[in-house]
Amino acid sequence: MIDIGQSMLLWSFSISFGLVGVGVWIFRRYARQLGFVDIPNDRSAHSIPLPRAGGLVFVLASPLVALLVASSNSIQLSRGEWALLVSAWVLALVSLVDDRQRIPARVRLVVQFWAAAGLIVYGGYLQYFSVGDFGGFSVGFLGIPITFFWLVGVANAYNFMDGLDGLASGQAVIASLAAVWLATTIGWTWQAVFAAALAGGVLGFL
Repeated sequence: MIDIGQSMLLWSFSISFGLVGVGVWIFRRYARQLGFVDIPNDRSAHSIPLPRAGGLVFVLASPLVALLVASSNSIQLSRGEWALLVSAWVLALVSLVDDRQRIPARVRLVVQFWAAAGLIVYGGYLQYFSVGDFGGFSVGFLGIPITFFWLVGVANAYNFMDGLDGLASGQAVIASLAAVWLATTIGWTWQAVFAAALAGGVLGFL
């Protein structure tokens, strides 16, 4: 186990913050030319067309920063951790295309099913629940459908939440910082580095 130093986490956070901040500024200049414009409708909180899909910058930059920091500190990723990255990038790619030209909901759902299934096959699934002072208990193979529907459900719930400026990204910063603390506490080095980079990247996006 590699010691999780504060400097490692600070580098992940800071580099990601800077790269994404600059990247989003550049992306905004060309978003309209690329066709990434959010036209307001009855559900919108804005009244004029605005650039969209800027989250692409931290989706690309934050994991790459985390991988760079991990490599420089001899941190090796497991098959499951690679599976998580690939699945997330696949979902991000579909979302990017959907921002450019609408994709039918059933197509997006199929991709989400594929990503969740791939993550379960290559990364594993929930096997135990822990309930405070009551201890933990095994769920056996029931963990497969629980994990599957949890992944798909959270993906869609988060998408529905993304209606007001800063709401989804603000929640992402809070959740990522909490993940940094949790991963550091239990010694999950890669997860701590990745969460720090994600927190910095999303804050740079904000």
